[in-house]
Amino acid sequence: CRRGIKMHNLLMCPNLILQHKNFDAGFAPLQKKLSAIKAKLDLEKEPRPDLLGKKTQLQRLQVHYSIVWQCYPQLIVI
Repeated sequence: CRRGIKMHNLLMCPNLILQHKNFDAGFAPLQKKLSAIKAKLDLEKEPRPDLLGKKTQLQRLQVHYSIVWQCYPQLIVI
């Protein structure tokens, strides 16, 4: 029985290595994109004192939200 488990693990090893490489390849660009969005969101932390500033800030936040939403399918796959 142990021999069967070892053989199974050896057969799974190349598959796991490939999955790991695929994860790294998919995760790095996604992490870069999300880090850039976070940096932009950090700039939006300060509340705007006037109505025009608030509307502009809302529009920028909506753009960031749509970009994050576009990343969602990639997050599901990873």
